[in-house]
Amino acid sequence: MFKWFLNMFKGLFSDSANESMKRIRSQFCRELLVPSRHAFKLATDAYLRFADAQEIREELFTLDRSINKSERAIRKELVIHTSVHGTADFDQCLIMMSIVKDAERLGDIAKNIYDLAVSVPDVPEDDVKKILEDIQKRILTLNDTCLKFFDLPNGEENSQNEEMESKNEAEARELICQAAAIEDACDQQILWFLAEKNDNERIDVAYALAFRYFKRYASHIRNIASSIVQPVHKIDFTGKIVKNNPLNNDSPSESQNEEIRENK
Repeated sequence: MFKWFLNMFKGLFSDSANESMKRIRSQFCRELLVPSRHAFKLATDAYLRFADAQEIREELFTLDRSINKSERAIRKELVIHTSVHGTADFDQCLIMMSIVKDAERLGDIAKNIYDLAVSVPDVPEDDVKKILEDIQKRILTLNDTCLKFFDLPNGEENSQNEEMESKNEAEARELICQAAAIEDACDQQILWFLAEKNDNERIDVAYALAFRYFKRYASHIRNIASSIVQPVHKIDFTGKIVKNNPLNNDSPSESQNEEIRENK
């Protein structure tokens, strides 16, 4: 599906339609992907105690309201675009309708992580903190890569060739696999904490929730990236891509879990 992002600027549609879709794409990057990334960074920094939760609260919730408002605005723009320009690029509009919801959910998940930081004042243990910090960095990198697919510099749309299109699709498939690896790593941690029974059950539940939220953030980035390589009816379904493009799983090993257990 990456080709339609490029082809819409190659004369397939009217100049006004081109400009309309370009504006919507720009809104998606500037008003959804970028602030969602910032919200995730703020919230996870608060949970990992790299930032004071109360100090970043207003900025985080302002971002969340802005993201929600932008989602509605982009949906409205897509309806107007279809009404004005007809159904020639209806598939693009369907895809954008789908991925703006995923982007909006990124902001909600950031808020979930912040709520966890506030409700569980305990500082994450060193070993758990190290694992979460690593996953945080990997997710932020995914977000940056995903942004690159949609945020083409001015003029670059017309200079894309088949080689570049293939490169972008290959990178999108790799991103999907990286996101899946992060989800698997989080699942391993969740299952371990849910199975662990000790006097720190409240802390274990908090850790399981943290990994769950990190996983869901990666999942929505994965869904957005799927729009680059999947047809409309297969957006969000990337199991075969992951299966056919296995990556080395950098998830925490059992030895790391054993180290956490010994330090409890």
